[in-house]
Amino acid sequence: MNIVAHFPLFHTLFKNGKVIIVNPIQSLFHLTANSSAQNLSLPFFRKGQLFHGKVIKLLPNDFALLEIGGTRLNAKLEVGLSAGRRYWFQVEQNEPFPRLKMIPVEGAEKTPANRSTEVLLKQIGLPPTASNKALVSFFAKEGLPFSKAFLQKASPWLANRDVAESLLVIKTIITRQFPIQTDVFQALSSLIKPKPLAVQLQQLSNVLTTISKQTQPVQQLKASLATVLQTITIPIDENGSAIPFPLRQMIHQLGFSYENALFRALKGNALAKDVDALVKTLKPSLLAVLGEDIPVHVKEMVQETIHRLTGQQLLFAGEDPLQQLFFQLPFSIGGRPSDVFIQYQGKKKNGTVDADYCRVLFYLELESLKETVIDVHIQNRMMTIRIYNENKQLEQIAKPLQSVLKERLNDLDYHLASIQWVDLDAKQGRPSPIQSIDGMVSYQGVDMKI
Repeated sequence: MNIVAHFPLFHTLFKNGKVIIVNPIQSLFHLTANSSAQNLSLPFFRKGQLFHGKVIKLLPNDFALLEIGGTRLNAKLEVGLSAGRRYWFQVEQNEPFPRLKMIPVEGAEKTPANRSTEVLLKQIGLPPTASNKALVSFFAKEGLPFSKAFLQKASPWLANRDVAESLLVIKTIITRQFPIQTDVFQALSSLIKPKPLAVQLQQLSNVLTTISKQTQPVQQLKASLATVLQTITIPIDENGSAIPFPLRQMIHQLGFSYENALFRALKGNALAKDVDALVKTLKPSLLAVLGEDIPVHVKEMVQETIHRLTGQQLLFAGEDPLQQLFFQLPFSIGGRPSDVFIQYQGKKKNGTVDADYCRVLFYLELESLKETVIDVHIQNRMMTIRIYNENKQLEQIAKPLQSVLKERLNDLDYHLASIQWVDLDAKQGRPSPIQSIDGMVSYQGVDMKI
């Protein structure tokens, strides 16, 4: 039974009475797409778009109250309809009020997944291919508007891909109003990958050494990868504790702020030396290599890595006062490459992250401890930590390290209030929901005591 209960970010499922966390990235898409879909505004519907909706109530002067994917709006209709029935509509105009045209499609008032999709496709002049029917049925079920041009653009995206995952990415593109471009779809789709980013970067680094033409861009990319791989390797100190993971440094080295820095430079708001340093980070180094004469399989690996970085940048976008983000960072501990998934929520203070009041979730897949979630609450720089893991001995094993953690937090002017250990098998102590993911984060380091 699929649920989103133990953590709103991470899809969970009960198997043999045990909670198992699966695919944080896919859960992210469910969270952001559903959150955005619930807040669709009237300008979201544009002239010429089609959507499947239900007539809730007939109003005077040919107006009606409609329900579209959980959103209700008043619209003027050209023909009389029946309350309680579902229809296909096309937007004739959007201002000063929406005017809709009902598309006569046989069976549209019944369940969306019937033959009415084929009739609709014929009405708008598109072939009833499996991809087109899947898209129309999905849009009808979700109450999402679409156009003929969008169907023509998105239909090939479903070819040779997991249809459910592709539809979820398409929903994110629509609800977040991203550009309807293949590159955007590929960037977001690349995030739903079983291979850790850390492994992908190491494989790319290895294959670059096999290229016969070691041009300057290739050498720069090798250097950028070497810097990243060195940073993500977490050493162990003499006390057996993991050295703090330099989160801010890693975000910079991956090149997440590259485009913003260039934009500031064009406006004269960035120093030349800062832009020069960013050019040598990973993403711009990857982009530079695409123009080189390199083997096709290497270019494909480079492009895939660019997509994964760009996908995260797209999900960072947001102007809300509530600063939110989700990102996936590579790391390696004990020689085993993996990724750490981080979700952050907090308010902005003077235009930046308010580190005094925030919440951070860390998801790690570790070699011995397996799935581990660390839930950190900070209130007035007082930190409460909950650690979720199915290993019942973990609390006793980690107790000797708590004093070291407390000292290092004190050095950063944070105070450890408590650490709670929660057995995932216990099905209790679930964190409260975090609504969506966007934004940027700034930290000096993250202590991970294994």
